[in-house]
Amino acid sequence: MKIILCFTSLILLFACDPEQPILQDIQIITANIDGIAFEATKDPNNPKDFEEIVTNHVTFPNGLGFVLAFSGADFGIEGIAVADIRLVLEGPELTELKPGTVINSRGTDSEPPYTSLKAAGITTKKLLNEEVAYSALTDDFGEIEIVVTAIDHEAKRISGTFEFMAIDPDKDIKVNVTNGEFKNISW
Repeated sequence: MKIILCFTSLILLFACDPEQPILQDIQIITANIDGIAFEATKDPNNPKDFEEIVTNHVTFPNGLGFVLAFSGADFGIEGIAVADIRLVLEGPELTELKPGTVINSRGTDSEPPYTSLKAAGITTKKLLNEEVAYSALTDDFGEIEIVVTAIDHEAKRISGTFEFMAIDPDKDIKVNVTNGEFKNISW
């Protein structure tokens, strides 16, 4: 009996160690930007001096709709200062987003009410000399497809896949973002 109590005490001692970090879901956005690998992560167990993934969610009152936006930044691509990918989802009700929801209507409305599901994709590349190589978007020019693969409205987490072709109208540059995936993005 003493052995069982001693063993149980040891288990509780190590299981309740306040120095052990509480593991949380890592958020990640990956894609290829014109064939170059992109990855942004947000790991609450390994915080950095800067946020690689940022989210914003607004639900408007009186049934006017929602906007869910998230962006990721990759500071590790050789030869550039930073590349980013931003995705914007909007629609009448956030609860319309379910696993299997496909959004391929591009563009976003500037103000509510939001009457249908729409999406926008933006990508920017900043060079080491601080020059912006491009800032390309899908709003009026490109193509986009976002597929929701998992969503938990209670935990406020979303995962899915995406691809888009964006255009920088000022520089007449077309940018293809392919094989995109976002995992465990919280809002």
